[in-house]
Parts: sequence; structure tokens; C-alpha cells
Amino acid sequence: MLIQGSALSKRADFLIKKYTTLLENGVDASRILVLLQNSYKKDYFINKVKENLKISHFENPKIHTFYGLCYNTIIENWPQIEQFLNIGEPRITPNLNGLEVSQLIWKSAIREVGFKDYNSKINLIHQLFRRFSLITNNNLSNKEIETRSKILKEVFDKDAQNAIEIFKRKTIEYRAFDYIRQVGIFNHILQNTNYFADIEYVIVDDADEISQAEFNFLKTIHSQIKDIFIGYDKYGTTRMGFLNADTKTIENIEATFATGTDIELDDIQEHKTPIEKFSYTKRLEMIDKSIEKIQKLLEQGASPSEIIIVTPLIDSALKFSIEEKLSSKQINTQFLSGSEKLCENPIIQNIFTLISLSLDKEVDAFKIRFVFNKLLEIPLKYCMPIIENYKNNNEIIFTDLNNEIYNKKFSTLIETLSKIKDLPTLSEKAFEIYKNLVLNNKNDNETLAKISFLFKQIKDFE
Repeated sequence: MLIQGSALSKRADFLIKKYTTLLENGVDASRILVLLQNSYKKDYFINKVKENLKISHFENPKIHTFYGLCYNTIIENWPQIEQFLNIGEPRITPNLNGLEVSQLIWKSAIREVGFKDYNSKINLIHQLFRRFSLITNNNLSNKEIETRSKILKEVFDKDAQNAIEIFKRKTIEYRAFDYIRQVGIFNHILQNTNYFADIEYVIVDDADEISQAEFNFLKTIHSQIKDIFIGYDKYGTTRMGFLNADTKTIENIEATFATGTDIELDDIQEHKTPIEKFSYTKRLEMIDKSIEKIQKLLEQGASPSEIIIVTPLIDSALKFSIEEKLSSKQINTQFLSGSEKLCENPIIQNIFTLISLSLDKEVDAFKIRFVFNKLLEIPLKYCMPIIENYKNNNEIIFTDLNNEIYNKKFSTLIETLSKIKDLPTLSEKAFEIYKNLVLNNKNDNETLAKISFLFKQIKDFE
């Protein structure tokens, strides 16, 4: 049975009622499998069951997220899994670890393969992890992987596949499996054991957001169960089409599990939002036109909280224009960014500049001025002779600025540059810059968090 409804339709409560009814009718909780999207929804489901259940108790409930199901299935089937493994030392229990162990294994695999034809190695571990995650969650065969590589014209597909095979072999050797690796082992258990033979009923919520691996699991056990209750939102949700969620999931669910007795919990009519298009050669013109549209909407009675601006770039020009025009109307604005790059932060830009200087890289004079003006907070009029010296000599040479405070800052910069030249790693260089030139400045918590994340990224890269 399919139960279609939005988040406002109390779809979860409907499924909870189905679960409690099965228990009250004498069905053993161990024969009912419930799959929920995350831990919050799992806790909500369990607490509501306890509130509404009319019987005194129930034993061995199987209420999980999909990854939680994979984890528990591996733990309970480990002796059988161990029999299939032919490398590494046998273990009484597996190491169902987090990503930190996998990261070490990925580094080892990358070193072994080499990736000579792949120039951008900064995020290589993340690229490989994401690739392996998509392959696993979408149950892609080697042929499907090869087809996708040809379409994308990947130059490193063979190296990537070799690294993945090394990663898989080493995880078996160390019996160390992160949550993505656990999905692959779970599929092995599903295909080679009858572990799920006792399941008679399945309840799933947020099915429009499930991965292909979870869909295949439901499809595999569908023929053996007495009934299945699948809650979903056919109009899509926030994750639809994102990463592992398949845009055809709803279509596949309806084709596979529809019974003719399906339930519609809401009556949302699909409608198209009118779109007005306009284009300008200059970005500021586009910003001004957008603000005019916002002002017109406000005059027509729209609430400020109902207006959202989506932009690929939040910069000072956009912020200034919006705040200037709307502040006069006592309207507050909130800027949210989920994709801001580390290098967009001025402090981090300056750290990169100084590291580049220590590596004898050619650095633009404007970036040198930025270091003095923004990092050292030396007024621009004092910076001009320094910049001229740099342009002529291609190095930063101490110049008397006739100001004790600024001279002290300048001297600290010269000493720091001299010291980091001899440091062997990027992380040591970055930390020395932070300690000498950034630490004593007044930095907000957001900037400090970004600097901390920068150190982690550099360490991961090394």
C-alpha cells in the first residue's frame, strides 16, 4: 500500500497507527521492519508508538534508518560473513568505523595507484569517496561505471577503479568498514543468506528520498512479505535528485508497490510558478532591477519573509545594494550561504599569499597590498612604497614606515616569512602565520572556525 502525502499531511502518524495496529493484532514486533530517513524521525516514531500502543509491551522491534539496518545486519551476521573472507586475520567482531579510518586507507590506495594523469589532487580523496558512495548506493555494475566514464570523458577512470579495488581489499584485510562499505556487505548478506525470511511486514517513510540501494532491498523482499506500507511525497522533497536520491524513485515506487488500495492524504494540486525572465550585461543593473522587483512586491503587500533571493555569489556589492535600499524601509535582511569557499575569506586569502611567497611563487602585487592593508591593518598610504619595492625586486623588503606600531607589524611579517621558508610542510607554514600574524587580531567565531577547517583540509591533503 502506498500512502502519499506532504509533510503537513501527518503521514508519519498514519504509519505509526498502522504499526501499533499490527502489534495490537498480535503480530510479533520482530516480524515488522520499519525504515525511516534519519535518527530524529526514528526517535519520533518510537516515542509515538509508546504513547499510543494499547498493549503493555513489545519485544525486539526492528525500527531503523537504512544505514542503521545495514550496521545491525552486519553485526548479527558477522560469523557467516567471516567465512567468506579469504584475506586478513579473522576477527570476532568487525571494525564498523567512521570515515577517519577510511581516509587513511584511501590515502594508501592513492599512493599505490599514483594518479599521474590527474592534476587536481587536492580533493582527490573526497572525489574518490563520493564516486564510491554513488557506485555503492546506486548499485552500479562495472559495465555501468564504464559507460558513465565514457560519457563524462574521464581521464582517470582506470586509476579510480584501481584505487577503489585497493580500498575494498584493504577494508576487508583490516575488517574496517565505514557506513558506505557497510552497504556493500549488506547487499552480500541480502543475496547470500535468508536473514530477512522472517519479515512479514515493512513500513517505510520518506520513500521519495531513498537511495537505489534501499529501493533494491525493498524490491528484493517484496515477494515474501504479507504487506508493505510506503509513505512518500509525490511532489518531491528537499533531497529529490540530490546525490544518491534518484529522480525516478517515485515512478519506480508507484510501478513496483502500488496495490489499487493506495491512500492520498492531501489534495495538493500541481501548479506552475510564473517566471519572468530579464537579462542585463552588467551585474549591478541586474541587482538594481531585482531590488526594484522586491520593492514592488512589498508595496503590493508581500511580507519580507516571503521573499528569497537566490544567487551564485554573495559579495559586498550585492549586500550593500540590498541593505541600502531596504534599510530605509526598516526591513532586515539575512544572508545565507551553503557554498562559500574557504579562499573567499580575507584572512585565509592572506595565509595562502604568504605560503606562496615562502615557496618562491610569483604573487600579484595587489595580493601583497591586501596582506599589508587587511591582515596587518596598515593604512594604504604606508603600503605604496612597499608595493613599489616588491614590483621592482620581486620580494618584500623592510621599509621604515615612520610609525612604531606599523614598523613592528612589518618586522613580524618579515621574520615570519623568513621562518616559514625553511618549514617542510604546508600545515606548519600555515600555523606559523596564524600564530604570529592572525592570533592577536580580533577575529569573529566564524572566521576562527574557517581557519580551523583550513588546517584540517591542509592536514588531510598532506
